[in-house]
Amino acid sequence: MQAAFSVEQCHKCVGRSEPFLLVVPRGCDLKQSILRAAELAKLNAAVLNGIGAIADPTVGYFDFAARAYQERTFTGLYEIVNFTANLTTLAGEWILHAHIGFSDAACQLLGGHFIAADVAVTAEIKIHPLSAPIQRKFDEDIQLNLIDPSL
Repeated sequence: MQAAFSVEQCHKCVGRSEPFLLVVPRGCDLKQSILRAAELAKLNAAVLNGIGAIADPTVGYFDFAARAYQERTFTGLYEIVNFTANLTTLAGEWILHAHIGFSDAACQLLGGHFIAADVAVTAEIKIHPLSAPIQRKFDEDIQLNLIDPSL
């Protein structure tokens, strides 16, 4: 049984309950690749983790007092030391909520809420499909789309 798939092969994962490896090649937008794979695999929801190398990542930190993300882009190539995420929906649209840790050439660790990055070498993302949908709902107080276990 095949366990590793390119984005465009993820249609073969429809109905799959076992985890699989999404392999994203150099030059691809990591976030858009994951969202496209979820669409093609017709996932209900999923939990993800991964490794690889990225270029020019943008990460954020949620400033609770301001109720907004403070974004920062790092120029250059970085090694992913941890990528942890979930895929859920809001009004029928995929939401990727991810955090990422990455290191520079001096092995200094950086990271935060994942916003964007291009793949520099490869990204190997384990997708663990969940059996039922998980939905988000906008929280007026916090000003974020949070998972609503009642939906």
